[in-house]
Amino acid sequence: MRPSRRVLVVEDDVKILDMVAGKVAAGGFEVEKAAGLAEATAKVDRRTYAAMIVDISLQGGNDDKDGLALLTYANQLGEGTPVIMLTSNPDPQVAADAVQKMGAFRYFSKSSLASLGTQVLVDTVRAAVSKDSLNLYQGASDIVESLCGRVEAELWADRCLRAFKPKGGFVGLRSFLDGLLTAALPLRPLVTAAAEQRLALDELHQLMRGVFWSKGFGVGVEITVVAEGHRERLGHQSQSALKEHGHAGLLGVVRARPDLAREEFA
Repeated sequence: MRPSRRVLVVEDDVKILDMVAGKVAAGGFEVEKAAGLAEATAKVDRRTYAAMIVDISLQGGNDDKDGLALLTYANQLGEGTPVIMLTSNPDPQVAADAVQKMGAFRYFSKSSLASLGTQVLVDTVRAAVSKDSLNLYQGASDIVESLCGRVEAELWADRCLRAFKPKGGFVGLRSFLDGLLTAALPLRPLVTAAAEQRLALDELHQLMRGVFWSKGFGVGVEITVVAEGHRERLGHQSQSALKEHGHAGLLGVVRARPDLAREEFA
């Protein structure tokens, strides 16, 4: 599974923010920017990042540690995003604690970047991303379990195999779902959705459908799966697809649902 190359840079000094973001983008990454804790937290809640670069003192004062609050929030999400901290704090122990006690990937003082140049920061982002540490399945063992939850996964998979008879059996089903949904992961279900309703299966009509928040795409999505040869059951969805994929006798479409708000999802 290839992780995204999306990087979030969080810094309240606009000149430093633009400079760091520009250097990281020139290194081949897709870069998003945030100038404060609230903006950054909203972005992290909506999307998953391959890495983050975060200033510890987002309000510009040495005693302010909003960047550490963002590091804590990212850790609580459990998505495995490596966080690189920047600091101008004269007490190096603050940044050292961020690495040793709070799990930051690495830290740099801004003075060292001024003397060494920002290429070392870009190289560190590249090293962090290469570790492929993103937990896109949200702690589940595979795509099937991440869609339905541990309790329902085996029963749901058995029903899918019976209804669709995918080529390759369970391996074919799992391979198809990975191909369709990897770019959309992690997927957050509706707050109101029970496990068996997340990607609901209509065995009679050989149809699966579910609504999720896609942190890969950063938008609500509707996922529809049919048996190959029944494209007409997709209706208009294939015309506005973020992703369409066919494999193992199955055909699936992921389409954006911009009418859905992040707050509606877990």
